[in-house]
Amino acid sequence: MLAYYVEWHMREAWRERLFTDTEQQTTATRDPMAPAQRSTAELAKVTRRARDDGTPVYSFATLMVALAIANAQQRRAFEGQKIWAKIPL
Repeated sequence: MLAYYVEWHMREAWRERLFTDTEQQTTATRDPMAPAQRSTAELAKVTRRARDDGTPVYSFATLMVALAIANAQQRRAFEGQKIWAKIPL
């Protein structure tokens, strides 16, 4: 149960970086039984696979992998090894 709670908070905190719709007004006013429709801004974000400022957008699973790799790179850099690849987060 705690894992679901933590995942929900992480998805909310990283909403701008994920393929989720950021317009909360449309989700609050839509019919819950109707199929979800993405907004035009969200469709553009999915098509470009980046936000308006050019930063990349991830699925939740790929974001977790990217954060794990960045964490491992930080740890190696702290231990004195060189970092060859950087992941744009």
